[in-house]
Amino acid sequence: MIYGAATVSALLAIMLAINVVGLIQALRGTIPRNSIVGFRTRATQRSDASWAAGQRVGWSVRALLIPVYAIGLGLTISMSVIGGIWSALVPIVASCAVLDILDSAVAIVLANRAAMR
Repeated sequence: MIYGAATVSALLAIMLAINVVGLIQALRGTIPRNSIVGFRTRATQRSDASWAAGQRVGWSVRALLIPVYAIGLGLTISMSVIGGIWSALVPIVASCAVLDILDSAVAIVLANRAAMR
């Protein structure tokens, strides 16, 4: 595998794993209220119940990216085997980055709303 493709594949695999683990922990309610991991807003930090509600909704929205990262990872690996990786790598990375930013923004807003209920 080409060096750049290996790096991108590793990053996509890490993002995929973060989203899967985050979703599982949020649905189980096992993400403790903290200042490092999770959707941290004033509303979600208000109480343990607000925290749990915000995390459940926020990570559920983040779950929408799981297929995006899986497809991106598959395409990156496939293109590195077939060849022409650089022509495919830029749109894959750009698409994942844009979708991640948009999804994060929506997840934060919805997590905050869920925590305020």
